[in-house]
Amino acid sequence: MLLTEPIITCIAIYASFVYGLLFFQLESFSFVFYQERGYSLVVSTLPFLGLFVGVLCALTINFANQAFYRKAVANNRGRAVPEARLPPMLIGGIFFSAGMFWFGWTSASKYSWALPTVAAGTL
Repeated sequence: MLLTEPIITCIAIYASFVYGLLFFQLESFSFVFYQERGYSLVVSTLPFLGLFVGVLCALTINFANQAFYRKAVANNRGRAVPEARLPPMLIGGIFFSAGMFWFGWTSASKYSWALPTVAAGTL
């Protein structure tokens, strides 16, 4: 189906691009906190907790949207409604791009460690 359905091909390319950006962003944590700021190896991994808090917030948003999704499926005679999953994806897309910009902008050592850590929570 990847080669026969154009929408699946487009979604696969988009998802690959977004995951690539996310993995590059995760790789930059060691550079920002270990090399740039000079933190020890253990301390430089603690900002990943900010990312974990962001994932928990995204999970909460997804669970909150589940009630709306069930209602949309019930109104569509039990058939899936992909458009009903779009609102949390829009929120995530805005926070993801804003978080990447914010993390990059505040990654210099002249800024507090808290700024890129909170920015990582929005990824």
